[in-house]
Amino acid sequence: MKPITFITGPTASGKTNLAVRLALESNAVIISADSRQVYKFMDIGTAKPSPEEQKGVPHYLIDFLDPSQTYSAGAFANDARELITRFYSENRPVIVCGGSGLYIQALLGLIPEGFKVNPEIRQKIRDKGEKVGWDVLWKELNRLDPEYGKKTDQNNIRRISRSWEIIEQFGQTPTEYFVGQEKSFPWDYFIISTDIPRSELWERIEARTRKMLEKGFVAEVRTLLDMGYDPGLNALNTVGYKEIIAFLKGEFTLQETEYWINIRTRQYAKRQITWIKNRLAVNDSYLIENR
Repeated sequence: MKPITFITGPTASGKTNLAVRLALESNAVIISADSRQVYKFMDIGTAKPSPEEQKGVPHYLIDFLDPSQTYSAGAFANDARELITRFYSENRPVIVCGGSGLYIQALLGLIPEGFKVNPEIRQKIRDKGEKVGWDVLWKELNRLDPEYGKKTDQNNIRRISRSWEIIEQFGQTPTEYFVGQEKSFPWDYFIISTDIPRSELWERIEARTRKMLEKGFVAEVRTLLDMGYDPGLNALNTVGYKEIIAFLKGEFTLQETEYWINIRTRQYAKRQITWIKNRLAVNDSYLIENR
């Protein structure tokens, strides 16, 4: 069997298109490594590939979870490994495609399975974050672990909390902790990173945001809220959905909404690029043509 092909890269850089093209050439299946495309009813804002864009290629771990449910990196790793085992037994090539770094790290065995945080430590950190401010904990994280800190968004409370849980529970910085973990991915694999000049990537992001709005992104979010989904859910507390919710509350104009979606998507893309450079041994980069 050929090695598992991983295709990763920043958002809007052409990962899905490349994965489908390669899958059609090799009769492969695609396992999605996107932490938001797992959710049903969230199609436009997650840039979920349509049936036409999938071109008949079987896609897995996409569009199967209710937005009220949570799905961890560990759960993804378990599900993805079951699928890989199945398709290897059928002699079917597998492509893992997505930009969710934590999912790929977990699948490759870079995050230990079964890691459970002491609930008292978690509560202690949450209490401290609310008391002194999460920005203070973020700055302290950057002082203790600059490498991991620069990959952590100062507004990502969950990631900041997770970092301090590792520090408190194991007495190691996140970088020390993850480097010390033994990889446990039993298959050969090959990693391709989609590469595109920053100026062109920003243009792609802006064009995609505009297209999302034209396709009915606002209506999609309004429907989710009308269905009773809480705006505070993890699924909705993400780039694009947060800004549309703010628009529906009257906090942004539509123009401001589009502006902030673009800004925060750029910030996310920069973090993805940093993660790829620092955490993955990329075998090859693939320059996507700006079509």
